[in-house]
Amino acid sequence: MAAATPAARRDRKDDADQFLNFAEAAAVRSGSVRVYGTAFSPVDVKTQIVNIAMAGTEPNPVRALEASGDVRRELIKRPVHLAAHRLDVAQAQYQTGDNEGALETLLEVEAAQPEWIRYQALARATVLEMREEEKRRNTRLRGLAARLGVEPAL
Repeated sequence: MAAATPAARRDRKDDADQFLNFAEAAAVRSGSVRVYGTAFSPVDVKTQIVNIAMAGTEPNPVRALEASGDVRRELIKRPVHLAAHRLDVAQAQYQTGDNEGALETLLEVEAAQPEWIRYQALARATVLEMREEEKRRNTRLRGLAARLGVEPAL
């Protein structure tokens, strides 16, 4: 799994997919493994599939959203891992034109991880893009933008 993300970020998606196929097979065979602060399980691989779909110069938000449907969020034991996965989903929602869904997802992440989200470049970039595209005044989006520091407080 550790090789998949860098490969995808370098637009080597076929390599990333192959790495994830190996990881998924290993995760299914081994089941959940939690050793020395690391986690490896089928759900961890599934969240990586979403992440990989959004990586690189040509993200595939449709694939990311399809793959996110296979993620059983209740099985994600680390809150920050769940939050990171949800940021990928929010970006995919935004890129497919579901701005309201993206905003809802971002607000859910903020409610669960208010300190963490402030330092996430993906959250800030998504909110900034949404704000630049916004045609009407959206108080909830403007409030989130202010809390993330991408717009002065109202």
